[in-house]
Amino acid sequence: MESVIPPEVIKLLPPAQLEKTTQNFRHYSLAIKRLCSIVSVIPALNKANRFISEKTGINKQVYLHYFTGNTDYYICEYDGKDTMWGSIRHGDYPSQTVYRKFSLSNLKSNTLLELDILWQVPDCVYKY
Repeated sequence: MESVIPPEVIKLLPPAQLEKTTQNFRHYSLAIKRLCSIVSVIPALNKANRFISEKTGINKQVYLHYFTGNTDYYICEYDGKDTMWGSIRHGDYPSQTVYRKFSLSNLKSNTLLELDILWQVPDCVYKY
């Protein structure tokens, strides 16, 4: 088994999580493999259909989930470099979910941020 984390996964992992994952590669190897397959199918920005309705919100496939404290980031589109589109949901204000583009590098600047490496893509068509 190769013990190198692919660059497309390195880009996604926040620094502290990357360090932990690198140090314990054997433990995280399946999650890394799954992340590689997820990254390869995330739609490019503005390439996927976004169904937006006042009653139901957005019905969109979520590919990645980041979290920190009581805030969740659900990633639906990614340009493969630094720009993502999805939603941000603050636990204190769940009805005020924000849908927008945001920078992965800015997101990763939060030292408490983690990528949910157990996120299961087939089960996550998320209705906001």
